[in-house]
Amino acid sequence: MIKELPRGWLVAAVLIAAGVLLAADEDRPAGRPVHLFAVLRPDLSDPALIANPVAVYHAGSFSDPLGGGPDAEPFLLSFLSSGREYRVLSGGMDVGTMTVEGRLCDRCPEAWVHLDAKARPTGNVMALATDAPRVARAAGFRRAPESDQRTASLAIAKEALGRHGVTPAELAALKIVNLTATDLDGDGKAELIGSYQLGRHDLFQLLEPSPDGFRTAVERYNFLEDAQTVRQDERLVDHADLDGDGVGEVVTIRGSSDGFDYAVYQKKEGRWRQVYEGGGFGR
Repeated sequence: MIKELPRGWLVAAVLIAAGVLLAADEDRPAGRPVHLFAVLRPDLSDPALIANPVAVYHAGSFSDPLGGGPDAEPFLLSFLSSGREYRVLSGGMDVGTMTVEGRLCDRCPEAWVHLDAKARPTGNVMALATDAPRVARAAGFRRAPESDQRTASLAIAKEALGRHGVTPAELAALKIVNLTATDLDGDGKAELIGSYQLGRHDLFQLLEPSPDGFRTAVERYNFLEDAQTVRQDERLVDHADLDGDGVGEVVTIRGSSDGFDYAVYQKKEGRWRQVYEGGGFGR
């Protein structure tokens, strides 16, 4: 026979359950703003690392923490203050911590940082840092592609550049700026994210596995005009599953003659879309 619980016990149980659910919701990225930074080593001759704001994620949308105006300074004073700590993500996984050491200069949107992490950014290999409590996946990878993956990605890149008038003879000089194999959706299969240069041509691609190899999910092309002095290239920073749907949002850095900023790509309803651009410096 099941005995009836006293009413007081029932009320207490409901309140406790509600408190647990609310606390859990506060721990999710949607429960409070999440701050995202890129961790870079801009000078290969210097081991120093810097962090730069990428975006703020809250309630399913991204916003620019810098905003292009003076309102950025309170944000920078708070979130790039000395001693502030963040989790470091590489390959979408939690690989350690980042500690802010101090701003590069007054009103600079960058700070010197120290990493206690398995990943070490250098050149085209970058990382993310965040104060989100639960965005990292337990398993994953970020590595150089295997030889067959590299061959497949080059073939797709050459095909894309051919559509922009590059001849087969010219394609022999195609340069891989960076090519990364990483698991964006936790299925154990590699997506390929690559940046390529050929003369004045810049190409960025995100490739997904397909039954016959790989298919293009994201493609960005730019031609360096005579008036431009700096390439408008795009490179992978890393990825993080900010919305908790099991697929990491991909963060890239984009350079131009005006400085650099970041883009975020998100997969919804089976398609990848750019959902954000901002942050960075000088744009």
